[in-house]
Amino acid sequence: MLIKAFLSKPHGGALLHAGCLDTSAVESILQEAFDAGDGAQLALTVVGEINDAEFAGVETRLGRLRDHGVQVRISRIPDAGRPLARGPG
Repeated sequence: MLIKAFLSKPHGGALLHAGCLDTSAVESILQEAFDAGDGAQLALTVVGEINDAEFAGVETRLGRLRDHGVQVRISRIPDAGRPLARGPG
């Protein structure tokens, strides 16, 4: 699954990650957010098709950052190459 993640650090600085959300990417994002500490903000967007169970898994893996003072917002958008809605006709 493809993602883009933006981590805003409370004392300045930011981290941008884009690519596949594999184990390595999850661990990297978690470590950076833990290191950023209380007050950091993580905005992660899943790009493309993802079912509710997969989305819940992402929420579970990264949502635990909230227990460490990191604000976490996870969202999803459809594949950019696919139309959102059909037009008339």
